[in-house]
Amino acid sequence: MGPRSTYRQKLLDPRWQKRRLDILSRDGWKCQGCGAADKTLHVHHRRYAESGDPWDVGDDALVSLCEACHEIESRERAAAEAGLLAAIRRSPLLTKDVRFLTDAFARAQWHQKYPLAPLVVIEDLLTIPTFRQALVGLDVELWRTCGEDASSPEASA
Repeated sequence: MGPRSTYRQKLLDPRWQKRRLDILSRDGWKCQGCGAADKTLHVHHRRYAESGDPWDVGDDALVSLCEACHEIESRERAAAEAGLLAAIRRSPLLTKDVRFLTDAFARAQWHQKYPLAPLVVIEDLLTIPTFRQALVGLDVELWRTCGEDASSPEASA
């Protein structure tokens, strides 16, 4: 019996089954990726416990996802994280800036109760001079026109 089948057996343990139901209930029986309430739900581990027991993690490490979102999260997360790291390495940020960014992410409340958490991180980013300087080259006019009615006089001018 390999480690994979042992883990599958742990998913049948009453401690995990109770934990799973608690997380599904917390998340309103909806996929936290796409919002679907009519699809089969999984409880995804954002990270695993050192013990290897699926129930031995904090609530913040667990999230309800439908099968499709769970597959995407499982398949694409590592590549997305690698892309973020590559972007940071290509940026003009100094080590102190990267530490500040790390602290901003750690301070943010990432649960659904706090949907503006990413904005808090962006506010923190804007206090880093090299980040603000990088924004100078962006097409601000394009950002200003996003969402404007194309038939308005301002949009056609």
